[in-house]
Amino acid sequence: MIDPSNQRYVAPTLVLAGLWTAAVWGSRLRLLTAGEAANWPTVARIVVSLALAGMLLLLAVGASSRQSSGAPAILFAFSVWMVIVWVPATLSVAAGNGSLSFKGVHTVLAIVSLAFGAALAGQARREMTFSRPARRSGPPRTAVPGIRSSR
Repeated sequence: MIDPSNQRYVAPTLVLAGLWTAAVWGSRLRLLTAGEAANWPTVARIVVSLALAGMLLLLAVGASSRQSSGAPAILFAFSVWMVIVWVPATLSVAAGNGSLSFKGVHTVLAIVSLAFGAALAGQARREMTFSRPARRSGPPRTAVPGIRSSR
């Protein structure tokens, strides 16, 4: 469920993160060479990234209504996936022989993607906190009725 106090910021973030990820990985899909198409880790990275982008966009459509308890899990999955994909890719690009512009573009892609991942991880944490049942107030229950706990 979307926290009503944070609702107006959530949908735009989901849309922006979903569109950004779809654009980045959609263009990568277009640039696949024949050799890369046979490399299943490369294809899996693209397919999973596009699937997560689609899930974010679907969550954005339903952001103003009640959502399932799975929404925080999708947000965390996106966040973790961004780290899994972009940290090694950035290190590989930095250590590689690519041009300075190639390195710069991929660094910007990584920073923006990781920033969206961090923002959505924070949102997932808030969602989990918001949907957690409230704690009971009053004295703690004891095993024997009528006897109060010493705490």
